[in-house]
Amino acid sequence: MKLTILSTKNTWHVKDLLRAAKKKKLETNVLDIKHLWNLDSVKDQIADTVLVRSLSLSAVRSRRAVFFKLIKEGRNVINPIHAEEPFIHSKVFQQWVAKEYIKCPTIPTYDFNNITEVKNALKKGNIEFPLIQKPDVGIRGIGVELIKELGDIKEDGLKKTLFQPFIENSGDYRIWVLDREVLGVTQRIGKKGSHVNNVSQGGRMVKVDDQNVIEGLSNISLKVFDYFDLKMCGIDVIFDKNDQTFKFLEVNSVPGWKGFQNATKIDVAGKIIDFCIKKAKEGNNQNK
Repeated sequence: MKLTILSTKNTWHVKDLLRAAKKKKLETNVLDIKHLWNLDSVKDQIADTVLVRSLSLSAVRSRRAVFFKLIKEGRNVINPIHAEEPFIHSKVFQQWVAKEYIKCPTIPTYDFNNITEVKNALKKGNIEFPLIQKPDVGIRGIGVELIKELGDIKEDGLKKTLFQPFIENSGDYRIWVLDREVLGVTQRIGKKGSHVNNVSQGGRMVKVDDQNVIEGLSNISLKVFDYFDLKMCGIDVIFDKNDQTFKFLEVNSVPGWKGFQNATKIDVAGKIIDFCIKKAKEGNNQNK
């Protein structure tokens, strides 16, 4: 039994997975995802169970094609959604799916081709200040801007950003789901005066123990988890102070867990390795 971790570098998360794999006596190798450009040359290095920890192949269609081929060859890719849905990492796409198909509370989300379209939307009353402008595909709160007036809008790369109304909140929530089990819930609270709650931007993360909150967030998260047929993910939800509702923010199919683990004391890497072993055994049984 063997596991291959696809990554670009030896990150903290990769090291934590290797620690957990060693403890479970699971043979594990790390392969730079960039090598998958020439899949046939590294095929012998890829185990039957593959854990994706990076999505850095530059072209989405190439990445999707590589993962699709691995699945077709009988390898268990975690998460398979990386091969099946090319737009899974688009926040605009996620919000649209959550609203139209999952039917959970969402945030009005807009994307524009140019500043003229933004001005027209403002004139029609479709959007109003304050707004949040952020990358459609982004991580760790990087590039998230609070827009209070037209002059604040970042026109460079506007096509790659989205706009949402600014939501008064006391932090957002990360729900970590593995194999359809909610491992735990944490709340991310931004530093004073900040419009982002990410730990990497100076925020802090605390464990959530309120069972009513956990139940409400779990209901939303499992609907998202099931719709996208995920195996593991981190789902972000925000509580809107104005209408007193939880609203879906985004889903991360390659989630980190350092802050979550520090707050909850849950050995996430250990649970991921246990899940990989389970999937490997299921694959072996199917091949008998």
